[in-house]
Amino acid sequence: MSRAQLEADLASVEQQLRSVMLRQAGAIAYPSDLTLRQLQTLGLLHGATGMTGQVLADLLEISTPTVSGLIDRLVVKGLVARTPDQSDRRRVMLTLSEHGVDVLVQLDAAGRIQRDALLRELPVADVAHLHRIFSQLLAIASRGEAAGNGNDESPTSAN
Repeated sequence: MSRAQLEADLASVEQQLRSVMLRQAGAIAYPSDLTLRQLQTLGLLHGATGMTGQVLADLLEISTPTVSGLIDRLVVKGLVARTPDQSDRRRVMLTLSEHGVDVLVQLDAAGRIQRDALLRELPVADVAHLHRIFSQLLAIASRGEAAGNGNDESPTSAN
């Protein structure tokens, strides 16, 4: 099988696995008043030391006025905080509130339980192989992220 076919098959299997896991996760309790876009926004802000609305708009591929409305709703729900940038008071930085972090931690825990249940069905050697592969993918992705961090508007920038 060619590399292109392997990559296509892997993408298909990954999508099928994601679909099965999402169907099974239907019982996971998450705030029902959150939209998928709001959850995506929380995920992008998670781990960031602060992010401007423009960077968030770029990452979400939506307009800055749309991001502004999205953030307004998350602020009202107590999930996101707006703070002035310490280095440039004209800029507003977006961060997760403690409640926002708690919501993501709960969702992550539920996902971890589901993933761990699947991994328990695999032989230890296969889990070790997956670990090695995912570690390699993380190293490759991290190199790519580091190459792009020269931009002071990067999502993880403290500016």
